[in-house]
Amino acid sequence: MQSSEHIISRIIDLDSNAERIRVQAREEAARMRREAVVQAEEKKLLLDGQTAAKAAKIEEDAIIERSREVARVKKEHADQAEAIRAVSAAKMDRVVQMVISGMKGRSE
Repeated sequence: MQSSEHIISRIIDLDSNAERIRVQAREEAARMRREAVVQAEEKKLLLDGQTAAKAAKIEEDAIIERSREVARVKKEHADQAEAIRAVSAAKMDRVVQMVISGMKGRSE
């Protein structure tokens, strides 16, 4: 049988070991929390950057699409204006011919 002093000494040693393990566990938990905070901040910065890049790309695409649409509308308008001018010129030519014919008919 072991002496009571030896048993008490062993209990004190075990208690010291247990306290040391608890301190290490608290330190490890604190380290893990700090690392988690840093990782979360890094991920947030990364996501913010990705979001900003996507927003800039969407804006750039919208500007390009708007420019294309404006160019298309301007071309369509120019084509319509040219068609109107062509029709108007043809009508004017007929009116002029009618006036000239009328004037020739009166002069004869």
